[in-house]
Amino acid sequence: MIGLMLGVAGCKQTPTAPATGEKANGTTATSSASSGGCYNAYYPASATLKRTYKSSYSGNNFPPSTFTETYSNFTSESFMHKMEFAPYEMKSKTGQTVASSGAVVVESGVKCKPDGLMALESGNLNAGQNVQYKYKTVKTEGISYPVESDWKVGKKWDLQYEIEGEFAKTPLPNMTAPKGTMNISSEIVGKESVTVPAGTFEAFKVSMTMTNKMVMKMNGKEMPMNNTVKSTAWFAKDVGMVKSLADVGGASTELVSITK
Repeated sequence: MIGLMLGVAGCKQTPTAPATGEKANGTTATSSASSGGCYNAYYPASATLKRTYKSSYSGNNFPPSTFTETYSNFTSESFMHKMEFAPYEMKSKTGQTVASSGAVVVESGVKCKPDGLMALESGNLNAGQNVQYKYKTVKTEGISYPVESDWKVGKKWDLQYEIEGEFAKTPLPNMTAPKGTMNISSEIVGKESVTVPAGTFEAFKVSMTMTNKMVMKMNGKEMPMNNTVKSTAWFAKDVGMVKSLADVGGASTELVSITK
């Protein structure tokens, strides 16, 4: 799922500074150089933590991809999250290179709220060579990961982004860039054992539905750009996400290794 949302070649996001002034997880927090004051058992983050994932795609000819997650800039109210996607090359059946990418880096702020963690940006991908638009998040509501005490079967939560697009290339006359909302609805539907390259974990199973409602205008007429992506992810305590499956492109992402 993460690979689908952020797998655009040649992009880099400028991170937004996390907001301050809130207590971490509803308690009085103190700053820490290693993990800050807002540790979340199902989305752990520290200055030394590194998770590596591998994604594969059964529904098309995309080659497998890998990415790592690391964290920095900890305070009692926030931290920064970085994803680094390894370069890839896509070849045709005849061996001809049809698509390629250098390393891609995406960074975003994470804010600690009394009810959980909130990723401040939706991915805010800047344009690559063949991308017509770049997007910025102008408003965020809800949470990405609930506090540990709320991780129970039946728990539901929502995260919504208000997004505005900008043209990466010279636009056509009488055309406006897309804007709209992205909503991610999540529900814990079970708990089960999951085996991935990094090991076997007892994990909560989370069903997620991402709904994009975007619109652009051309010659004064609105053109909807709506889509829905459903996925399932598994989260283990003190590890984070260990596996995800998405209904687009047959995408499967698994934890390969974790360094704490």
